[in-house]
Amino acid sequence: MNNEAIGHAIAAAAERGVQRSELFVTSKLGPRFYSGNEVDVEVRTMLKQLGLDYLDLVLLHHPEGFGPLGRCRNGTAVECRIEALEKLGLAPVSVNQIQYNPWAPDWQQEVVDYCQKHSIAITAWSPFQGTMMQHASMFTVESLQQIARSSGKTVAQVVLRWAVQKGVVAIPGTSNPAHMDENLAGVYSFALSTEQMGIIDAVRSDPKAKGFTAMGFEKNES
Repeated sequence: MNNEAIGHAIAAAAERGVQRSELFVTSKLGPRFYSGNEVDVEVRTMLKQLGLDYLDLVLLHHPEGFGPLGRCRNGTAVECRIEALEKLGLAPVSVNQIQYNPWAPDWQQEVVDYCQKHSIAITAWSPFQGTMMQHASMFTVESLQQIARSSGKTVAQVVLRWAVQKGVVAIPGTSNPAHMDENLAGVYSFALSTEQMGIIDAVRSDPKAKGFTAMGFEKNES
């Protein structure tokens, strides 16, 4: 991960007078660090690279049976089903980071509903793409294109606005500064109507959405 580069940016911000309390710093751990004292070692390493003495949030991939982290203010589930969330015992679980966009099927909406009911925020990665294995994207959906045209916005801005109105934090990734500006600009300058939100919700029935899944996070049929 790019902890060193982020650490340099944090240090530069501090020199400009930005207080640590104004920053919310997130990092991530995978299951290979979950045994013995590896978690503590890895967290200490990240903190040293970042030049910090604590993290605000740690993302944990598939954290079933995992315990709380002493140097982290919030524990977080990544790609976690409802049953796993109920068994975690982490306090507090503040975020469930999942792939979520208008193609997400009903069972995944149930995960979102459960989390929001229990004050667990949803962070949506890959908000424009169907699955890890498909090349289709939200930009090819005609109903979204029509809403974008009528709103004077791009499809990306429409999808991000849909997420905002769903109470979901979308984290689109890009290495293109123009796309970054597009993602940030104008999303809060308009609102989707109830009818438009319903049209976007219905996109989950699009044939392109068939087989929606990511990183082994699928409905448990058992």
